[in-house]
Amino acid sequence: MTEQHNNLMTGKEVEEHVDLVEPEAEKQRSKYAIIAVSSGDGISSFFEEIGVTQIVKGGQTMNPSAEDFVSAIKSANADTVYILPNNSNILMAASQACDIVSDEDVEAFVIPSKTILQGITAAIMFDPDASNEENFRTMKSALKNVKSGEVTFAIRDTEINGLSIKKDDYIGICEKQIVVNGSDKVAIALELLSKMVDDTKSIITVLLGADVDEETAQILTKKISEKYSNFDLDMRVGGQPVYSFLIGVE
Repeated sequence: MTEQHNNLMTGKEVEEHVDLVEPEAEKQRSKYAIIAVSSGDGISSFFEEIGVTQIVKGGQTMNPSAEDFVSAIKSANADTVYILPNNSNILMAASQACDIVSDEDVEAFVIPSKTILQGITAAIMFDPDASNEENFRTMKSALKNVKSGEVTFAIRDTEINGLSIKKDDYIGICEKQIVVNGSDKVAIALELLSKMVDDTKSIITVLLGADVDEETAQILTKKISEKYSNFDLDMRVGGQPVYSFLIGVE
């Protein structure tokens, strides 16, 4: 409609109309910001739902650099910034970024999350009314309450932890250790989950990878709901590559 309206104006009227448009206001500085590394659109949306203000793209084969984090910190335009690396390989880059901006008017903290599920839990624990140090301690402490697991596929034949794994087998990983393998990813997810739950846990979170279709998701939801009826189950599309399922138990 605007384009049609402009077409009806005279050249002088269009020029006057443009002159009346005010430049976009400078982005207002925030009191705090949370930056999280994400590997899928669904995961990014989840982070945004729970208060993450800045997303840095990353994943198994794409680790962001210190410069990427510095750029995110500056873009956040906040007095205090918390970074959730969500991968042990990214912790150093995040820490280096904090060192780089230390002379600037921003206080940056790295919450040493090593998995997406840890990052989600830490972000949920953020309290805008708490002090910087209180939030750092609370978010960092929350990491140990989460047990993280992944279901992915083997890229070669191997033997590890007493398991004979064939190329393209699905493998279940708990706390960075391969604990189960097989040809059915739903069965592997269930067996992995059985090794993660205990009497101290009450919440199961499952993020569905890019290779998981709706039928598979429904089957897994039904089986988990039946077997762990006393748990709260949050299953959603994560959209992450490589990992069919990211599973968190807390």
